[in-house]
Amino acid sequence: MIYNIIGLAFDLIGVLLLFKFGILPNNLWEHLLMDSGMSEKDEKRHKIWSKIAVTLIFVGFSLQLMSSVLQYKTDIQITKTKKYENINFKKKKKIGTNITTDLRLKFDNNKLYYQLKLFGLLKSFNYIDEFGINLEDSGGFKISGIKERRYSDKVIQYRKNDSLFITIKNSIPFKETDYIKIDRWNLTTKK
Repeated sequence: MIYNIIGLAFDLIGVLLLFKFGILPNNLWEHLLMDSGMSEKDEKRHKIWSKIAVTLIFVGFSLQLMSSVLQYKTDIQITKTKKYENINFKKKKKIGTNITTDLRLKFDNNKLYYQLKLFGLLKSFNYIDEFGINLEDSGGFKISGIKERRYSDKVIQYRKNDSLFITIKNSIPFKETDYIKIDRWNLTTKK
């Protein structure tokens, strides 16, 4: 931000100097000298100040460009470091007896990012084709619902011996007012 302000100041000063002293090709300076009766000392002063003006404009533009690049890098870093919030207060929820689940959410820029992890025996997942998440308020009223197919490109499955680990990462458009109301979640499965 500070580089942007300094860059704008340099640009403003450069434009004002350029307005006062102008910039002309070298062959036109001779005509200007003859027509206006300008001394060589004044001509040198005009040439120097016009070059300084162009340099200030160039430096100001460079500072603004650098400010934009730094801001972009900062925005990306902030986005990457935002943590998922576990809305069920880090308690694991079980579906039936053999599948343990964990849901993490984060809200950013009118999107709800979710990360659902499931772990259990491979045979426990045999009849599950779809996972659903109902986001509810404290009274149990449904705020929104999320549905994910087990074999979509957003689902990562990892098998180890007779166990299966499933991770689903995705996002949906979401209102901030609804995100604030989320108090609990309910996971459902479909065959």
